[in-house]
Amino acid sequence: MTHPEARSLARITLSVYFVVLLVSLVLLTPVGVPQQTGSDLIVIAVASLALITPPSVRGIRARRARTLGLGLLISRFGLSMLGCLALGVLGVLFYVGSTSTAFTNLVWIVLLLLVVAVRNTWDLLVTVVDKGQ
Repeated sequence: MTHPEARSLARITLSVYFVVLLVSLVLLTPVGVPQQTGSDLIVIAVASLALITPPSVRGIRARRARTLGLGLLISRFGLSMLGCLALGVLGVLFYVGSTSTAFTNLVWIVLLLLVVAVRNTWDLLVTVVDKGQ
């Protein structure tokens, strides 16, 4: 893949899938206190934001002819970042003991991240097929 924005989208998509996997593993791990779950989610959120921010900036700043539209990139990158940021907020809710609210909203955040990742995957597949012909 020679287009920087497509590579950036691929990196972010893979990162989002990995975030969902890590969140699932954290929630499957039996811990006695919600503070541990909260701490784990905060670490995942911070690490994921650190991983997806540089490719987002590179993908948006790319000066070459774009394979994917700028609006599409901003929405995909933005939703991924928003989901990871919301994950961090839910980690704080777990940490302070609002587990009921955190669990309820965690379902929606993970669902958002999965939908964005699946949509990104589709965009990447269509882009690669279109450029391959």
